[in-house]
Amino acid sequence: GLNRPVRFYYGARTAADLFLLDEIATLGEKIDDFSFTACLSESTDNAPEGVTVIGGNVTDIVNDNEADLARTEVYFCGPPPMVDAALALAEQHSVPHDQIFYDKFTSPAFDS
Repeated sequence: GLNRPVRFYYGARTAADLFLLDEIATLGEKIDDFSFTACLSESTDNAPEGVTVIGGNVTDIVNDNEADLARTEVYFCGPPPMVDAALALAEQHSVPHDQIFYDKFTSPAFDS
């Protein structure tokens, strides 16, 4: 297994928007120092049992909880505005560019 800390922050609007929680839990069982936090920007109601939930934007929550991002590798994906905010956070914390990995989720353009 992996022998370094892994912090998984999952940004969503509501608990209903969370998915693959069983798979994430299985992943966490394989990593000695793993924590998972669901960051819900609109409502923390109906949060799944056994899941750490914090209300707010995922980038704000990471900023508040991870003091030394410059010594980490960061991986993130999501809609372009969230990814742009995460890139700005990584830059603010002086994360080296070769330690940043991301994917912007976009929808294909449709002709009318």
